[in-house]
Amino acid sequence: MLELNFQHKYSLPGSEKPNFQRDYRDFADFAAMGRKFLDKSRSHDGELKQRWAAALTPLFMERGLRNFPMDAVAAELGVSKATLYKHFRSREEILDLALLLKLAEIRRYQAKLSDPDLPYLERFLEALQIASSELTSISTLFLADLNAMHPRVFQRVRHFMDEALAALGAFYEEGIRRGELIPVPPAVLVLTDELFFAKLADPDFLQARGLSVQEALDAYFMLKFGGMFRRPLLDSPQVNQLLSRWMNGKQSG
Repeated sequence: MLELNFQHKYSLPGSEKPNFQRDYRDFADFAAMGRKFLDKSRSHDGELKQRWAAALTPLFMERGLRNFPMDAVAAELGVSKATLYKHFRSREEILDLALLLKLAEIRRYQAKLSDPDLPYLERFLEALQIASSELTSISTLFLADLNAMHPRVFQRVRHFMDEALAALGAFYEEGIRRGELIPVPPAVLVLTDELFFAKLADPDFLQARGLSVQEALDAYFMLKFGGMFRRPLLDSPQVNQLLSRWMNGKQSG
């Protein structure tokens, strides 16, 4: 019968028994030393990294991420893959920076929304124009790929939405206080935005309905300004009577 001998391959006669836990720690220490060496050799040229990320952003936003592994990214930048790795550890790091730059551009709406030198309605319209023009370039394909392949980076989108809701909430409260908006609870106005933004950040929802980010935004803010009824209908005596009866019924109840 063939006798199998499972003696540790790397043990010398008379040496200590193998200690796989210790061997793993030694390997981990060695790997950590390798990472430190790579970190030291990595470039920290922030300006160049931002230029590269800015150049890649429109490609990612339009075409999604599945066709852009690191070798394709390097080819788009006209550099070698080794050069690219000197500046970025991974594609996720590039995406993180690209998304940060994009969100910084969109955040310019905040300055308009809170500008005390502009009329109230104009502040909203100019803020909306900035946000809308920047969001136009973001495809549902990009959002879907980012959510599926890089969920940690996708969380920045959700945090940005929360930040926008807070800014809008403050804007609505000011408008109601000044009499610029109808006197409804600001929380209700924010709730409608929150529900919309949640779906806007859901690429599956948009794709299933054949909507782009821009189309969804345009439709939403058209409803926000004008409601779903056309003006002649709202101005008709019949509708005014119905609305008056409804409001009086609420007050008497």
